[in-house]
Amino acid sequence: MIQINEKNTLSIAAILFGSLALSAPAHALPYNFTTLNDPNGVSTVANGINDNGDVVGYYQSTNYTGGFIYNGTTFTTLNDPNAVYGSTYANGINDNGDVVGYYYDSNRKPNGFIYNSTTSTFSTLNDPNAVYGTYINGINNNGDVVGYYFGSNGYANGFIYDGKHFTTLNDPNAVRGTIVNGINDNGDVVGYYYDSDGFSNGFIYNGATERTTSTFTDLNDPNGIYTYARAEGINDNGDVVGYYNSGGHINGFIYNGGSFTDLNDPNAVVSNSNTYAQGISNSGVVVGYSKDSRYRGANANGFIATPSRSTNVPFEFSPEQGFMLGIPLFIGLRYLKKKRA
Repeated sequence: MIQINEKNTLSIAAILFGSLALSAPAHALPYNFTTLNDPNGVSTVANGINDNGDVVGYYQSTNYTGGFIYNGTTFTTLNDPNAVYGSTYANGINDNGDVVGYYYDSNRKPNGFIYNSTTSTFSTLNDPNAVYGTYINGINNNGDVVGYYFGSNGYANGFIYDGKHFTTLNDPNAVRGTIVNGINDNGDVVGYYYDSDGFSNGFIYNGATERTTSTFTDLNDPNGIYTYARAEGINDNGDVVGYYNSGGHINGFIYNGGSFTDLNDPNAVVSNSNTYAQGISNSGVVVGYSKDSRYRGANANGFIATPSRSTNVPFEFSPEQGFMLGIPLFIGLRYLKKKRA
């Protein structure tokens, strides 16, 4: 049987307060940003990342645009052999290392491509309904591909390609086109559509399964002054990244479980704060780019944003809370002192 004495009481109190501290909620520390610029260009855009940490995107020099893969230490140029005018844009990569994007042909028409990392070969992939070009933006580990094409009416139409069939995917609220940007292994899709006013609105499409009904859900950051939100990437946890307009400034965001968190590159020009979050891995690593200014022609700087580890921090008590919590301990000690006397 445990004997209750003054020493034990203090020990119990210490354990109690230690337990409270250990049970404190985890607080996520800020992201650590690393600049990612391809040495071949004066401007770099990072678009996608897989769970191995491989990043894809493109760089721009004076008269040339080239795709790249970055494996954590080395940049490897990735240009479709059918590309003319030096124009290959790499947008997405899965864990197998397969890459998707688009290039421009001799008619200056965009064509989608899939790069097979096993065979190191490019395959052109164009939606059969495309009239004015196909853009491919994302690929998951199942090999499903997403993007958009321009049809005869001149508007963008989203699509999903499952390896055999193209399925058009347009948000029901879209009036002037739908852009599809990313897909996870669960079949969830993100992108944005243009409404009747020409504003862009982000969305999540939950991909129909045997147990669910497919639905579109608007995803617009509440901090946006103008209706200008674009969802760019989604991981298997349902975390979404993108960016929104807050009165002339572009701010990156992370959406998780109903809440939005700003994600802005500290290296971006402060007065213009232009950060574009483009892709996110399952571990929460985000890639994207920031611009030197908000004006057309400004140089872009790629980035990798790695979340700092969450840490449990002790409760911080106010004087009033400390006083109230100390009363029971004080009374107990006084009682034991009288009893011993």
